[in-house]
Amino acid sequence: MFNFEKTLETILYISAECQDLYKILKIIYFSDIIHLKKYGRFITDDNYIAMENGPVPSGAYNIIKMVRDDFPFNHNYKKIVDASLKAVNRTSIQPLRRFNEKVLSKSELDAIDLAIKENIGLTFNELKKG
Repeated sequence: MFNFEKTLETILYISAECQDLYKILKIIYFSDIIHLKKYGRFITDDNYIAMENGPVPSGAYNIIKMVRDDFPFNHNYKKIVDASLKAVNRTSIQPLRRFNEKVLSKSELDAIDLAIKENIGLTFNELKKG
């Protein structure tokens, strides 16, 4: 079952290093793959949808759409998202607070850190191929 809180904190953690929305979503994808291979489970329990530019975690994408006001959102979630993230433009966001360290485990942070390290410097086309 999709974990909104863990997904939001994952986005916050990644956005401290990278504000590009496409990269954030791809880093979440690769983090989940890394964590699944090593520990047998995803980090956010998100559902992945096939899109033109590769698989996308749908719950994380909906959070991004809330930040951009592109999504018919639940008002309770919208308040939480608005207090956490700000749209800079259509393709990037800015964290408004630090991630909550109590929400993500060490193994999850390790997987995210590895995915950031391996993917942050890649171009759009390189990420799309990945």
